Amino acid sequence: MQALLRSTPNSTVFLDREGRVDFCSDSWLTLVGLKDDSEIKGRYFWDVMRSFENGKYSDAIKSIFSEIRVSLNVRKADFHITFPGADTRLFEVHFTPLLDEEGNFDGAQLISFDSVQFFISEADKRVKIMFDSTPMAVQFWDQDFNLLDCNAEAVRLFGMSSKTEYLNRFHELNPEFQPDGESSSEKLKKYIRMAFETGYQRFEWESRLLSNEPLPTELILVRTPWKDESRLVIYINDIRRVKAKESAMQEAEERTRLLLNGLPIACLLFDEKGVLIDCNDAALKMSSISKKEEYIGKWTRFTPEFQSDGERSADKSARYNAAAMENGFEHFEWTSIDINGAPIPTETNLVRVPWKNGHLLAAYSRDLREIRAREAEAREAEERVSAMLDSLSIGCTFWDADGKLLDCNKTAVEMFHCRDKQEYLDGFYKYLLISKFSKESSVEKALRAIHETIKKGDFHSVWECETADGKPLPVKAYLKRIPWKDGVRVVGYFTELRELLETQDNLTRIRSIVEGSPHLVMYVNSRGDIEYMNPAVSTVTGYSREEFAISGFNLIFDKKNIQYFRREVILKTIKEQSQTFDTRIKCKDGRWLDLLVSTYAAVLHTGEAGVGVIARDITEFKRMQAEIVKSKEETERALAKAELYNKARTDFLSRMSHEMRTPMNTVIGMTEVARIASNETSRSASYEKIYGASKQLLDIINGVLDMAKIDAGEFVLTPHRFRFFIALQSLIDSAVAEAKKKNQAFTIDVDGSIPEFLITDERRLKLAVSNILSNAVKFAPENGKVSFSVRRLPDDGQKCVLCFKVCNTGNGILEKDKQRIFRAFEQVDNTIKREYGGAGLGLPIAAHIAKLMDGGIEVESTPGKGACFTCTVKSDYTPSGSFLTPHLSSTEYTNLTGTRILVVDDIETNREIVIALLEDTGAIIDAADSGKKALAAISQNRYDFILMDLHMPNMDGFEATKLIRKLEKKWGRRIPIVALTADSGADVRRRCFESGMDDFMHKPVEYTVLLQMLSHYLKYRERM
Repeated sequence: MQALLRSTPNSTVFLDREGRVDFCSDSWLTLVGLKDDSEIKGRYFWDVMRSFENGKYSDAIKSIFSEIRVSLNVRKADFHITFPGADTRLFEVHFTPLLDEEGNFDGAQLISFDSVQFFISEADKRVKIMFDSTPMAVQFWDQDFNLLDCNAEAVRLFGMSSKTEYLNRFHELNPEFQPDGESSSEKLKKYIRMAFETGYQRFEWESRLLSNEPLPTELILVRTPWKDESRLVIYINDIRRVKAKESAMQEAEERTRLLLNGLPIACLLFDEKGVLIDCNDAALKMSSISKKEEYIGKWTRFTPEFQSDGERSADKSARYNAAAMENGFEHFEWTSIDINGAPIPTETNLVRVPWKNGHLLAAYSRDLREIRAREAEAREAEERVSAMLDSLSIGCTFWDADGKLLDCNKTAVEMFHCRDKQEYLDGFYKYLLISKFSKESSVEKALRAIHETIKKGDFHSVWECETADGKPLPVKAYLKRIPWKDGVRVVGYFTELRELLETQDNLTRIRSIVEGSPHLVMYVNSRGDIEYMNPAVSTVTGYSREEFAISGFNLIFDKKNIQYFRREVILKTIKEQSQTFDTRIKCKDGRWLDLLVSTYAAVLHTGEAGVGVIARDITEFKRMQAEIVKSKEETERALAKAELYNKARTDFLSRMSHEMRTPMNTVIGMTEVARIASNETSRSASYEKIYGASKQLLDIINGVLDMAKIDAGEFVLTPHRFRFFIALQSLIDSAVAEAKKKNQAFTIDVDGSIPEFLITDERRLKLAVSNILSNAVKFAPENGKVSFSVRRLPDDGQKCVLCFKVCNTGNGILEKDKQRIFRAFEQVDNTIKREYGGAGLGLPIAAHIAKLMDGGIEVESTPGKGACFTCTVKSDYTPSGSFLTPHLSSTEYTNLTGTRILVVDDIETNREIVIALLEDTGAIIDAADSGKKALAAISQNRYDFILMDLHMPNMDGFEATKLIRKLEKKWGRRIPIVALTADSGADVRRRCFESGMDDFMHKPVEYTVLLQMLSHYLKYRERM
């Protein structure tokens, strides 16, 4: 059988399930110039192919092998390969998967067919290079409307993977109809015919990407000779930016017009000759004109011949226009007239504004008619106030905050026997007398009163004064602070006290107090009849004086309370002089009020005894008292809950002390062991333990930080596009490694219908699933079982619903502890703390992440048999056929030899770590400790990649990146810049991308992540 296969005329290669060469036909060995397969057997086929065409197709062959390994589908691909002793040929290679008896992938068969042998002259090669490197997309057509060829830019513009795909799927890149309704197919044929006839056509064309996103383009069709006939070259220009700019300019013009018409003042625009070219709506409204065209045509009619100062309007306008053109600004008052000839006083500003290659004049005019009217009203109001003050029977005086007298009324002048107001203001401090025992002057006395008034709001006192002619004048002074513009003033009111009737005043005061009191005040005779009640009684109860006069206390008390009030309260008060008690009354509207009642004995001049009653409404007080009691109970419950929470935190801190010290002790101890070790094997083992302990310590710190963000409400998702199966593989690899340490059986079941590309927060999703997985492995016993499955549930609208299920054997979880395990800082019991360790944060964080992803976590458990955790999440996803920026797997690293990389970080240790990690890659590494030094380095060297720290003194990473992007416009090239920081907040990510950075990488730096990032941007930088 092998002899038969070896003699086949087709070039055949058999690969094993890992992609290593297992068998080669003689024809293939002859083709590649080998006598036998001893040199290549057992080697990876793509490594063998690296010696041909400089390894141009080795990565493509590896990618196709990986694809058929998963899909089990046959693939065909075309390669132009130059083998030893052969010309460059086009080979069609068939990749066929081989299956074992159970239908599993067992290797692949590659058959190479020499489809076309072709020879490329040096001139043809140069033409092809120029064609493919043209920065504008180009197509090549014949007269029969056949698309013959395209360049690399056309493939890139439309997101295709190859020219072959572009030529086969070209019909999908045009909508069925163009925006004018004409068929895309017929319209393109029409333009192609016209171009063949005239030699040239240029027009706009609506294309579309494979994602159906519209792509506006400009097509230039040029006829060109080709051998004995003509061909057509179509140049495709992407005009999305042009269209966006036109739209933005149109929108800006509309916003400007809205702002102009929204101004509350008239705005006119003149050219350099003084001709009106535009105006806003306020100008039309001020002149009572409805149409702008009418206003512009008649605007000279809205100016009178002469201004209010007698100068001709035309001369004055010309002078102001010239001054504004020269100085840039002119401010003045101007009189216009409306359509009916009524004058319009305005305040006008002329502003010179640049316009194209010259200047325009913008005139902003504010209508002063309303302001002038308000000024007239203010003057009239001031005159009225002055007249009212002068008519008062008490003296009034005004001070500023420094004690300076400002004004007074006529009564004050007459009260102090002064000739006029000025004599009063000049001599006031002489009229104010002071006590012979006082050390302060009259001025100090008045200033003290004024300052106290400003501080407290008012001031009361009795002042001894004398009149201008020396007569004594006792006055009652009442000073009041009043607001005045941007400050305060003090007004003083003076009343003469020469003839006071003390008794009458006292009675008046008492009556005003009682009548104005908000409390219920009554006088009741010894028989229980009400002889007096103040207005508050009616206000509170709703019953009038007349109703109380007829029915008395029957209105508000029931019979039992009436009897108690008459027999107990009245008689006991007369005997004991006073009482205080609580009672309830019923108001007219049916409300019940709680009253605090105080009673006092009173004997009239006739000798008749009675009782004074003062009652205060305490209904609200009692309600508040009840609420306070209720609040106290709630507070006590909250305190008890907080006490439990604090205890959990205390237990957590105790565990943290142990959990963090354990790996830290390992780091410190193994560092000392490595330092004194005498052989490389011992040092290498120590370094592995140091690395493992550092990762453990970092996981603990990240968990604590995530929990702190959750408590603060700052734990948010940062969605991005990623390959789901690659992310899943890293989780599974880690869990399987841990399970092997405990000799556990680990089974995996993954649904193949899950989309390849998901759009969500990859790091958070991996954190949630890894927490559940690590818990399952940790709590499963030695030789136990752990199972892990991922299923895609029915889609929820546009979302992909994923269900992760993790089960293990072991002790399981009691029903009462199922909720407790999802609380922060808690574990089920102390036995778990001692036996398994941990901070108790994994499941709470996982549950919070699942909730943020519109899902949740459920647990099922049978004590003694184990537990199952089910985690569901929802994610956006990208159909597998869409064009995506490629991502690299952990083994696809670009050769970095000769690559120049700049590391920018103000911490020397951080720079040393990155340089050490990349030391053996062949890259040239430069370092800078600030943004300024980074700019200096970039001006001297050509860099392929920059790692940029964010927080640096003098110039941070954000500012440095912005300046680099500005410089790149002069260079005509773009350098990939990746942020390198310990700050992972969503706001920081947003600022990174806004400043012009291409990606984001966390500290501490991981070697594989760093190589993946470098490989990605160095391999695909032509896309940037």
